[in-house]
Amino acid sequence: MRYGGIGKTQMVLEYVYINKSTYRAIYWVTAVNQASLLTGYQKICKAAQLKVLAGGSAVEIAELVVRWLEQQESWLFIIDNLDDISRFASF
Repeated sequence: MRYGGIGKTQMVLEYVYINKSTYRAIYWVTAVNQASLLTGYQKICKAAQLKVLAGGSAVEIAELVVRWLEQQESWLFIIDNLDDISRFASF
């Protein structure tokens, strides 16, 4: 089921604007396709200066970011344009 164009992103933007002081960090990842989702994880990895083993795959980096986030406090992780949850669960 697809829900494109009904204002979900605008609602999230409003939520973030109103509640930004509640979170230490807000991460916004676009999931138009699996490549953009994994690129988002790579950007978080770089911004957080996480150590990645040489030759680490995009999936391994995403898993590293998820493990790192589990240890952090007070963050919000937004996955925009995720119309197909199997894209998120399949890596």
